[in-house]
Amino acid sequence: MKKVLITGATSGLGLEFTRYYGERGYCLHLLGRNNDKLLELKEKYSPLCEVKLWKVDLSIDEQLNHFLNQIENETYEIVINNAGLGDFGPFVKSELNKVEEMVKVNVLALTKIAHVTLQNMVKVNKGYLLNVASMAGFMSGPNMAVYYATKSYVIHLSEALTAELKNENIVVSCLCPGPVDTQFYTRSNLDNSTLFKNLWVADAPTVVMEGIFGLQKRKPINIVGFQNQVIVFASRFVSRKALVRMTQYIQEYRKK
Repeated sequence: MKKVLITGATSGLGLEFTRYYGERGYCLHLLGRNNDKLLELKEKYSPLCEVKLWKVDLSIDEQLNHFLNQIENETYEIVINNAGLGDFGPFVKSELNKVEEMVKVNVLALTKIAHVTLQNMVKVNKGYLLNVASMAGFMSGPNMAVYYATKSYVIHLSEALTAELKNENIVVSCLCPGPVDTQFYTRSNLDNSTLFKNLWVADAPTVVMEGIFGLQKRKPINIVGFQNQVIVFASRFVSRKALVRMTQYIQEYRKK
C-alpha cells in the first residue's frame, strides 16, 4: 500500500489532500496539532485505508525533532509539505512569538521534513515531494512581510531541489496558489485585509487537484489560476518598488 505523509492535515488544503488520498486507499500518515481533529480523520478514513496519526506542533523544536527521529526509516511515496502559518498586520506591531512560529513552521520544519523524507526517496530512487508555497513568494508583501518572505524561501528551495534531483526518479513540485477559501483566512487575521476582495479566491478542492496534477506532470513550479499566473508573469516587467506598492494596495487594511 502506498504511503503518503500530509502535514497540516486537519484543516484547509491539508484536509482536502487527506480526502483525496484517503478515498483512493493510500496509507495515510497525518500530521497536525489538533488531536481531536486527527482522531476524527482516523475514524472517517480507517474503513477505507490504514491511518497513522502524528500529533506534532511543528513550531516546537522538541516535537519536530522527535517526529523526524520517528520517521527516519519511513519511506513515503508521496510527501505533502503543507503545514503553514500566516499573520496579517504591520511587522513592528506583530507579536514576536508569532513571527518565530511562522518561520519555524514555514521554513525550518518544511526544510527538515523535506531533508529526511528525500533521503529515503533517494535510497529507493522514487518518490514525490510537494511543497506548498504561495504566489506571495514571488513578491514582497507589506502587512504580511514575514509570510511572503517564508514562501519565497519555499519556492527557491523547491527549484534548487528539482535541479539537484534531475537525474533521480524523484519529483519535487512547488504549489503556489493565491488566496484560498479556507480557515487560513481567519487564522491569519486576513478578515482585516482587502486581499480577498481584490483577487480571485480559489476553493480548496480546485487548488488540491491542481497541485496533484502538477505533481504528476512533474511541474517544478505550479501557479494556480490564470489571474495569478498573469500577475506573476507581469511582475517580471515591473520595478521592485512599484511591485511592493501594488502588493500593499491589494492587501491594505479594510476600511470599517
